[in-house]
Amino acid sequence: IYLYEGLANAAQTIIVSSGLVYTQAMGLDQNGWLAQVEFTWLGASGGVYNIQSNSVFNFTPGTNYMAEILREASSSDGSSQYQMEVPGGAILGAEEGEDYDVNGPTTPYIDQLVYAVEGLSAFPKSLSSADVTSQSDYPAGYAMRMFDIDLQTGSSPAVMSWTPSYNGLNALWGEHATVVSNNTTGLGEVDLWYTVQPNSPLINAGGNFSTVAPTTGTPWLITGVGGHTVTVTLSSKSIGSPQTRPRTTAIVTLTTPGATFSDGSTSMSVTEGDVAKTVVLPGNSQLSGTVSSSKSSNTGTGLVTITVN
Repeated sequence: IYLYEGLANAAQTIIVSSGLVYTQAMGLDQNGWLAQVEFTWLGASGGVYNIQSNSVFNFTPGTNYMAEILREASSSDGSSQYQMEVPGGAILGAEEGEDYDVNGPTTPYIDQLVYAVEGLSAFPKSLSSADVTSQSDYPAGYAMRMFDIDLQTGSSPAVMSWTPSYNGLNALWGEHATVVSNNTTGLGEVDLWYTVQPNSPLINAGGNFSTVAPTTGTPWLITGVGGHTVTVTLSSKSIGSPQTRPRTTAIVTLTTPGATFSDGSTSMSVTEGDVAKTVVLPGNSQLSGTVSSSKSSNTGTGLVTITVN
């Protein structure tokens, strides 16, 4: 099972990617995670070729990892050169004319890659076996959050929007994607779901969502059953010694057009405490918003949490 970020050319015949492989059968470590970067292309005769670099990754579920793809340069004929990396894990460079396999073709001319991808793929261990035979084949939880997405073209933020798509033949467990934010300056997020969403509401694919103050316009997405009422609780608290502990203020704002809390407002705020409001999920079962926060001083830590139920 491959959870990855990638870039593809306009014809989608070349893709570079970096991410995590999850398997229960490789005996790598107790969690079954492998860091992997890959360069894949469609050959002139229709064959699919790929080059991989991978390594055992000391990954603990519930923690974050970072994957990077960078266009480094162009060859004299204009072919692009890319580097893919999972820091602390795998690294691979892709450029034209490399001969990684004596039995295969050299790498082709690499167009500039213009499509961004956040993907979930599952592959059979052999041609005679299925890819995912039960829900338990997936990692624990409901989804993988692909967040803090930062996309740049040159030195400028990319102008783009994500479009969820489905290419699987045997996605039997409700696999799908939700777009939390199209931001490309480090606040973007796409959630890759292994299953259908439970009836209970989730925020960014979990029961709660936390940030550390200060923040400005951090996006979130509540998913659940359209038409159901959801209670949104906003909490702010400061951590530190009584002498240096700051006062933390947080504000939540709804950004879904037409959506309001039950009191008719589109926001709520709190300083050092909890506040809750109810809202009815729209018919498409998704409610978006942002959270911003501030601290009264630079000392200590301010923690902001949004909980849904």
